[in-house]
Order: sequence, then structure tokens, then C-alpha cells
Amino acid sequence: MEDLFLDEKYRNCGLGTEFFSKIKEFVRQEGYSKIEWNCLEWNISSICFYNKIGAVQEHGRKYFIYSCK
Repeated sequence: MEDLFLDEKYRNCGLGTEFFSKIKEFVRQEGYSKIEWNCLEWNISSICFYNKIGAVQEHGRKYFIYSCK
């Protein structure tokens, strides 16, 4: 998945929390123990939400894009 975006009018009503709850349920059923994703550093509202649900920001990785045009 490239992007997940929740329109502002639907924010702060529990949909994001419910989404991650369902993803967590699916991940566990499939025998996995974690999910990973990335977020742009300027996206403060998303970072705050991820912190609120208990996600831990990973340190030590750098992401790269190599264009082959």
C-alpha cells in the first residue's frame, strides 16, 4: 500500500484506532507479531496518532529511493 489517508472530517472519531485494531487482529491470526510502516517526518498529526495507539518509532534505518528513469 502506498498511502492511507483519512479525510479530516472523519478524523478524531475512532476510525483510525478501529482500523489498527482490525489490522492487529488480522496480523495475529496470520501468525505474525508486528507490522511496519513509514511516515514522513513532517506529518506531525499522524506521528502523534501513532504514538497515541502505542506504536514505537524505529531509529537506525534510512530509506532510499533510486529512480531508474
